[in-house]
This record gives sequence, structure tokens and C-alpha cells, in this order.
Amino acid sequence: MSSKTFESGEDFTTDFYGPSSDKDWKIGDVMISNPLCIRETDVLNFYDPKLPWRQYRHLPVVDSENVLKGILSHRDIMDEAVNRLVGPQTGNSDFTSEKGIPVNTIMKKEVVSIHPEATVQEAAYKMFSNKCGCLPVVDERNRVLGIVTEADLVKLFYLYSEGGCP
Repeated sequence: MSSKTFESGEDFTTDFYGPSSDKDWKIGDVMISNPLCIRETDVLNFYDPKLPWRQYRHLPVVDSENVLKGILSHRDIMDEAVNRLVGPQTGNSDFTSEKGIPVNTIMKKEVVSIHPEATVQEAAYKMFSNKCGCLPVVDERNRVLGIVTEADLVKLFYLYSEGGCP
């Protein structure tokens, strides 16, 4: 494992290794394995600041078998919060209630995903052409194995462009 330091002084530890050629990078080499997933039956509560979903920008939504059913982004959650705060149908009373937001009502059900054997170039193309910030990584049965985000690809580019693979 190697480490780089940004001008800000932040330590940037590389936590993945891969082939020596950029043409050989596979998503399985760079994905975040076993990401935090939420269930389509879950309810998000704004009132508990300790909930783990608050620190993620993208959450795969799965069923009880870990099969991908959707994706929930930070933007989806914030849009719903704003709608509940100022939306004409609900007004302030719905936002201030403690019943939370059912995940299945705000998740995106049409999800672009990728397999771990796909190349980094394929992932970048899928993200760019579909205007999405992440790709859940799934197996042949559509079960979530990991996730790759724009930030992961930027990190890979930075590390690779600084003199080779980590």
C-alpha cells in the first residue's frame, strides 16, 4: 500500500492494486467491495444523525437476497426533503413528522450496473453516456458485489498519472 499527500496535507492512502497497463484495469480491481446497501423496504429518518446512510452519496437498494432493485443518491434524498418542506402537496407538516421516507418511493428503479470483469474504460463510458455518478457492480444473478463511483475513477486516474500504478 502506498501513500500520497495532497497540498492540503491530507494523506491519501491507496487501497487497491491492479495490472500494470491501463488497458488491463478491471472494475473488480478498483470497486469498493461490499458497499453499504439499503433495502427497498427501509424507511429513511431525517431525525437520527447517526444513521450510516448520511455519509454516502450513492446507496444500492437491494432485496433480501442482495439483488439490485434500485439506487438511491444523496440528491434523491435532498430533493425529497425539499419537496416535503416546500412542496404544494405536503407542506411543512409532512416534513416535520417522524414517519420518515420510504426508500421505495424515492429510489431510482432503472439502474445502470456493471460486472466486475468489465474494464475501467467501459465504466467511464457508461457513467458518461448515462449521466450517472456510480455503477453498482453485480454478478450474473444481479446481486451487488460492490460499487464504483466517479471519485474512484478520478482517484485511479490521479494515481496512475503520477508515475504508474500504485
